[in-house]
Amino acid sequence: MTDFPLQRIIQFLRAVPPFDTLGDQELVELANRMEIVFHPRGETIVKRGEAPPTHLHIIQVGSARISIKDEGSEELLVDKRGEGDIFGAVSLLKGKEALFDVTAEEDMIALLLPGETFKNLVDTRPAFERHFNLSLASTFRSLRKASDRHLTRLAGTDVSHPELLLIGKRVAELMVANVLTCPPETSVREAAQLMTRRRAGSIVVQGQDGSPLGIVTDRDLRSKV
Repeated sequence: MTDFPLQRIIQFLRAVPPFDTLGDQELVELANRMEIVFHPRGETIVKRGEAPPTHLHIIQVGSARISIKDEGSEELLVDKRGEGDIFGAVSLLKGKEALFDVTAEEDMIALLLPGETFKNLVDTRPAFERHFNLSLASTFRSLRKASDRHLTRLAGTDVSHPELLLIGKRVAELMVANVLTCPPETSVREAAQLMTRRRAGSIVVQGQDGSPLGIVTDRDLRSKV
């Protein structure tokens, strides 16, 4: 890979959780292993039922639609992913066939990280393990909202035991004790600066009594600000 795209990839990854927790040399090594692909609008990138993907997709430009089809072949939207978002992690980590259809919502450029490299990061980096375990649970919650009746059949998981969605982990192993917080009058700029300094992917908004009022995430900053 030439220096020009390499530097742009590194700069991009510095703003993508949890890759933003890696050092410069680690980012250089990862960028050198990545491929750059283009998917035109409307292209089916992943089809439900296919073998597990070989690469993790990181969206650099554009967006993707995550969906399933019901018995009548009607599409049920599960989630939308935009710039800086990732897909393919669930199938890679669980080693199972693709659970969803992934379609390019608009012309899309994505970075492909080899699956073995990705799984090694999850195995050796607590920030990656925590991020993608929580992402896994979030994916199943989105699926349940789209259609409760499909969850057990597609995921093969008893929804009465949500701890199974976190691959057998306990909450104590995933939680962060020193949570980043701010009062509601904090400006978006100040909140973003706090998140950057702490390398945090989110900040909890607290009321005067210390109770949580809500949460602002990296994705909120990218999509709403």
